[in-house]
Amino acid sequence: MAYVRKTVDRYDIETNCGYGWEAESSYDTYKEAKRDIAGYREYTAHYGGCARIVHRRVRKEAVNG
Repeated sequence: MAYVRKTVDRYDIETNCGYGWEAESSYDTYKEAKRDIAGYREYTAHYGGCARIVHRRVRKEAVNG
């Protein structure tokens, strides 16, 4: 019997402008998150903040509802 994953990968873009880390958007692939993070970094740089990509594993039951 083949192994079935119980989790799904999720990549969140988080920003911090001085009030703590906040998740701005979520993506299914790292490539999509990497493509969009440049805009967030440019936006937060005006306010002295920063942006990062965080990899998370989410249970499939929570994703499917």
